[in-house]
Amino acid sequence: MQRGCYILNAFGDLLATYAERNPDGTAVVHGYKRLSWRGLNERVNRLANSLMDMGIQKGDKGAIMFHNCFEFIESTCALQKIGAVPCPLNYRFVASEIEAQVNHSDARVFIFDELWIDEVRKALPNMSKTRHFIIAGEAGGKMLGYEDLVRSGAPQEPAVEVYPDDVASLLYTGGTTGMPKGVVTTYSNYMEHFMGLFSALITILPTVRIPPLRLPVRGSDTIARILGSDLLNSLTSTPLMQKLIAEKGADPMLKLTVWSRGRTKLALKWLCVPPMFHMASFGVILETNWMQTGLFPIVFPENPRFDPGEVIDIIDREKPSGIWMVPTMWKKMLELEDIEKVDTSSLMLIATGAGVCPAELKDSILKYFRNGVLIDAFGQTEMTPIATLKIDSEREKLRDRSVGKPIRGLEIRIVDEDDNDVKQGEIGEIIYSSPWVMSGYYKDSERTDEVIKDGWFYSGDLGYFDDAGEVKVAERKKEVISTGGEKIFPHEIEEIIELNPKVEHACLIGAPDPTYGQIPRAAVQLKEGESASEEEIIEWCRGKMAGFKRPKSVVFVETLPLNPVGKVQRAFVKEMFAKED
Repeated sequence: MQRGCYILNAFGDLLATYAERNPDGTAVVHGYKRLSWRGLNERVNRLANSLMDMGIQKGDKGAIMFHNCFEFIESTCALQKIGAVPCPLNYRFVASEIEAQVNHSDARVFIFDELWIDEVRKALPNMSKTRHFIIAGEAGGKMLGYEDLVRSGAPQEPAVEVYPDDVASLLYTGGTTGMPKGVVTTYSNYMEHFMGLFSALITILPTVRIPPLRLPVRGSDTIARILGSDLLNSLTSTPLMQKLIAEKGADPMLKLTVWSRGRTKLALKWLCVPPMFHMASFGVILETNWMQTGLFPIVFPENPRFDPGEVIDIIDREKPSGIWMVPTMWKKMLELEDIEKVDTSSLMLIATGAGVCPAELKDSILKYFRNGVLIDAFGQTEMTPIATLKIDSEREKLRDRSVGKPIRGLEIRIVDEDDNDVKQGEIGEIIYSSPWVMSGYYKDSERTDEVIKDGWFYSGDLGYFDDAGEVKVAERKKEVISTGGEKIFPHEIEEIIELNPKVEHACLIGAPDPTYGQIPRAAVQLKEGESASEEEIIEWCRGKMAGFKRPKSVVFVETLPLNPVGKVQRAFVKEMFAKED
């Protein structure tokens, strides 16, 4: 884009390019409302210039607290266009949590939705570092009006230089096993992540059977028949073709994608259901797929709470090409009575992640979503976030607990306590070396040094390489239960308990025991209207696992605490129930 005297702006340039080349193309859909690339870029510029007018500068932090909506994307892009750093907050936070994260991030501005005003008001007196509060709703007092700033701001591109090595975001870990940590990520991290992820998709896809994918273009049925044909799949499955694509295919396709930014009107809409403040959505859907290609308009549900019925309605109405949900969400949606009647033929890319997806659940997903490939991404916030990728399309070839192979540009080792590489099949800690590993934890060099050593990031995840060279995840290192010299990996047991038709969620913890050190105890949340006894749950486990792994006691709870992506927050469960009988 011509600006007279050109100024580099890492992601701002991309947004401006899409607005110039594809002005009327859809950028974001929220419920029944739409924003074009031109409309979005103008609103972002106006908000960005208003932020600069009030003194927000490059490097300043900006806390944002929205559900999945236009304002989340606008606030993020506006801050990034002026070189400020977006710090998304969990919109479910209570006042003390809002206060803690806003203060820790040193946010100079806090932009939020009036839906959360009650908790923000409680936190307000204790957020002394924050100079400006902007509300998407009724302004007044300390609160500036979001739409007022959008209307009053200049529509020109902000004249701020933003380089690849500048900080792009500050996201906080989920805190399932301790206090959340602020993860510092640069634009370069996201750029490298995009190249690695894109290259992985290009090289992996020919190794799986391609179903009848339907591109959202004229003649889609014919294209689907060709893509899903035996002839094409036979051709791509030959060793010579796979080798050729792996060695020569990724770079030309990557260059073509970069060149075509904004030049093509192809719109592969992505339905993003999990919250954007989580790195799995923020890093992959927003900063990678959407920002760096211009091909994937984001579609958001209207309801801030997960509603599987609404997801079905959106699939029917918007005909998205991709969908991303966590395993818990997939499970709930597949339990809908009318799921078999839903037309899912538009969905080519079906994504899961932010937790291990059992083979049984993958089988159910592929049963109802027959026109797409199932993408299983594994990683963590510190990895921006994807480290490994697995693509499945054939139900009979599913491998339980496998999360695939490292994506291009990333190395994986699995090591023991002395940092020695373990043998294939042996469990150790998964460590990574990659250009998209985080810069570090914000204001915490000590914890950064604990996890980044000699260029390797120590993930805290335990796993092993299977006989196919794929990574299988066992458990978080801190969550392993030691009982009488044996190791129990809680997730394995929880999956079995959750197969019980009466059980909604389960969490296995270690309870203190004078003889064995720890014994396994299950906290169980039953489905609404169901009842069960402790003996019934223990008996359910009999024959499905070794005796030492079976829960020795069961506690029933009304609800188990879940993080934003549906994982049980084990630290809270331990605090409540890990006491000696």
